[in-house]
Amino acid sequence: MRLRAGKGYSITALGTGPVPTHPLKLIEANVACTPFDGGLRISGMFELGARDGAGRARPIRHVLRRARRYLPDWTPTGPAVRLAGMRPATPDSLPIIGAVPGHPGLFTATGPGTLGLTLAPATAALLASLVLDGRDAPELAPFAPDRFGRAGHRARTDHHRLGGGHPAPGWVGAVVRRARPDRPGRPG
Repeated sequence: MRLRAGKGYSITALGTGPVPTHPLKLIEANVACTPFDGGLRISGMFELGARDGAGRARPIRHVLRRARRYLPDWTPTGPAVRLAGMRPATPDSLPIIGAVPGHPGLFTATGPGTLGLTLAPATAALLASLVLDGRDAPELAPFAPDRFGRAGHRARTDHHRLGGGHPAPGWVGAVVRRARPDRPGRPG
């Protein structure tokens, strides 16, 4: 599977002033704001080519500065939790969801980029019928794990035909295995 990590940053803090009552994606700023445990989590950025999840202060300040244009009356107070982490992404920006070809009982749901939590409920609902009952959901066709072709060959997706870039070296994968009926609770 062709995956690459992009580093994202977030800050979670209590603050003074009004905060959103539900999650927001600030499109122009490319920042997300989520009410969180009495405070606010602000996240953003997507650094391709990052080698580890180590955080740097400058990108976190950048994310916070972009959000402040939309939250002019909110000011973080007290200690803040600053995080940096790797987000799985694919060459065509679509997640990889479905049965892994050639590996019966092996399924994957990975590569959502910055939309992992957003897409998780819909992904789980569609993948559940495949994992539990063996029924393919037609909605999963664009996200098929085999859409990139054989290992070592360039993917022939619409993204590439429309001028998208080549998959970068170093793509990695993540998978989930269905429990075997003869060994309840244990992967097959």
